[in-house]
Amino acid sequence: MPKQSPAWNRYSHCCFLMPEIAAGASTLAMTICRRFLEKRNYMFKIWAKTIKSHKITQSYIYHSADKFDSEEFLQYLTEICHDMDIPTPVILKSHIRNYNLFNIAKFRKEDFVESVPFDLLQLENAGD
Repeated sequence: MPKQSPAWNRYSHCCFLMPEIAAGASTLAMTICRRFLEKRNYMFKIWAKTIKSHKITQSYIYHSADKFDSEEFLQYLTEICHDMDIPTPVILKSHIRNYNLFNIAKFRKEDFVESVPFDLLQLENAGD
């Protein structure tokens, strides 16, 4: 039986994917495993961007450690808009459905109660 490396203790839950880590990890294998673990620190990401005249004017990536839940979409949108310092749009079932089916939701100027300095707020699934 091969001698276990210190990487076994730290990265043991991903060693089932890469047996070479358990057998005396190479630097490359440890780097790949570390990147794998870093990606697992969040459950989903949403890329929010405001667009005016077909140009991105503001961009923001929302990270969450929780699993995505469409029932909480309004909460995610509220947090995104607060962080971007823009008003929260009116959300319709079609926005949630489009995000769930196509990984994208678009909010036009007409979806906001207040006036906004952009033409479109687009939310896109930025997961890997």
